[in-house]
Amino acid sequence: MVDKREFIYLASPYRHPDAEVREKRFIRACIQAGLMMKAGLLVYSPIAHSHPIETIAYGGVEQGIEFWMEQDLPMLKMCSMMQILMLDGWNESKGIRREVNHAIENEIFIGHIDEGDIMNLPKERSNDD
Repeated sequence: MVDKREFIYLASPYRHPDAEVREKRFIRACIQAGLMMKAGLLVYSPIAHSHPIETIAYGGVEQGIEFWMEQDLPMLKMCSMMQILMLDGWNESKGIRREVNHAIENEIFIGHIDEGDIMNLPKERSNDD
């Protein structure tokens, strides 16, 4: 299990033409972040943070990837680990691709996690695996 002092960036796919899919992805990211927090982990989920802001403050008008990357990448840089929540579409996500590149550039460990999993997070912070 991961050291509880790690600050984890929980990446997950979000964008989809269907608003219902976006809403479900938001809920699933919140559930996963909540499980991790209940286990005592420090977690930042950009989707849990950004979805309500875009929905409420921007009236549901999509702000686009550049806007959100400007918000999210500085948060990722403060984290010691990035975990990719492997929801449908994670491997096609442009946002996750950008986050992965940023994590590599900043030598931040990148791992993958299944929904509901909190027990199999690695302790190491090396991208050499």
